[in-house]
Amino acid sequence: MPRKAPANRVQLLAQRYKDNFLIADGDVLRCSSCNVIINIDNRHQSTHILRHFVSKRHKESSKRLAILNADRLQNSQGQNCSSSSQILDEKPQHIVPALPPTPLSGVDKSQKTFNIDLARAFLQSGISIFKINAPPLRDFLAKYTNKNIPAESTLRKLYIKPLYEETVQKIRTSIGEDDVTFILTETVDPLQRSILNVLVAPLNGTPPKPLLLKMFALDKVDHSSVMKCVLDAGMLLWNGAVKYEKLILLVTSQASHMLESGQNLKNLFTNLNHVTCLAHSLDQICQTVVDAYANANRFIAGMRKVLSKANNKVQLYKDETKLPLPPDATVACWSNWIKCALFYYENFAKISKFVDKLPPDSKFYESIKQLLSHIYLKDELFAVASYDCICNAIQTLRNFESGKQSHYSLYERIGQSLTGMAYNKFVENLAKNPDVRRFVDDDENGVDFGEKTKFAPLVLIDIEETFSQYKSALSDRHRNFQNVEMFTVISYNLQNLSYSNAYNQVDSAENAFPT
Repeated sequence: MPRKAPANRVQLLAQRYKDNFLIADGDVLRCSSCNVIINIDNRHQSTHILRHFVSKRHKESSKRLAILNADRLQNSQGQNCSSSSQILDEKPQHIVPALPPTPLSGVDKSQKTFNIDLARAFLQSGISIFKINAPPLRDFLAKYTNKNIPAESTLRKLYIKPLYEETVQKIRTSIGEDDVTFILTETVDPLQRSILNVLVAPLNGTPPKPLLLKMFALDKVDHSSVMKCVLDAGMLLWNGAVKYEKLILLVTSQASHMLESGQNLKNLFTNLNHVTCLAHSLDQICQTVVDAYANANRFIAGMRKVLSKANNKVQLYKDETKLPLPPDATVACWSNWIKCALFYYENFAKISKFVDKLPPDSKFYESIKQLLSHIYLKDELFAVASYDCICNAIQTLRNFESGKQSHYSLYERIGQSLTGMAYNKFVENLAKNPDVRRFVDDDENGVDFGEKTKFAPLVLIDIEETFSQYKSALSDRHRNFQNVEMFTVISYNLQNLSYSNAYNQVDSAENAFPT
């Protein structure tokens, strides 16, 4: 609590320092330009006041308030004077506070509201809150809002956590008493930390909106770590008491530690069904196809290097082929290799013309030309491109509003259309999907279960969006995982949740707005 002095002494101090925007608010002394309380007592009153006057915050806010009052004074005098010369001849007048004294609680609440709205706006827009320290931005906001602009450290230490806690509470409210599905996604961040995301969605017969519940930095990637993360996420969702009967579906990749953790979690969650991502299964089939055709694989990888290393080669490509750049083939998404093979097959003549124009003095370019002249290259590209139906199926599966029956029917149709090594891989992947057939069989599970899980996801949805938010929050200045997690959870869920009570969770004025 702020230290107080007798009201008469506060009045004397306010009168003495009125030119510095100090006003008496009952038995406390307040700076009207900064909207802060100044602690005073018998021994240190002058020290505290003078220390506030020399602070950067007071200098900036006083300067801004002086300019505002000068503009108002000039406008007021301009209405009563017949010429501008009369205004210039007048004596300078004392600048009065721009706003009349208001109760301290009202001022503090207004500043808290502004700071929380500012933090929310930055996070929702994908802007690092460290940008608030940029002088041009601070000057702009201060000029047009007439508010004290908090530093990045103030937002991070005092306002991010209330928004995060409000987000978690909104997730709990959104889930209510519905059964839920947990979606587990993994990645490795630029700091080489293994990150596990837990998304949650209600199973209530409507298309789900997955919400990012919790993020974990794994010390060790194994089944026991994954199990602990699921239990911790359940503790967070159900506020300390895990409702084991409510977790109906767990969606993961086909990694061995995920399969083992799913099997062990069934001993705790009695109604749990473990489904591995159907899109991930089809993408692995694409990898098998690409690996089987070595010449086409090397040609696609070589062309990717040619078009990503030098801008002059990209310009040569555009001039010679008049084509857009081919799809980006990366090992993170093998279905893109299928699309790339289809592109090269359909435009084989134009691509050949471009390759012939490459300089002959490079061994790498010569290897590309030798691959292009291979008698079976075009046939291999055609063979790889013939699996384009898998790419289309993956795109369809990512539209989770189609429903689980539609998704699984599409998955089975793709499997029935495959032959040879691709079909063998399909059978192998289906064996690693322990509960998918039983989960989609509504005749076995009953009508109520079928209606409740009609739109249950069978794929790892929103992976790219989740990790995109995480990487935007991670920077050279934001590496603490707890802070980055809060930034990411708030940013990801802002579109699906509303915020109304975070203002009440901010610390009291004397802690939130120190002098």
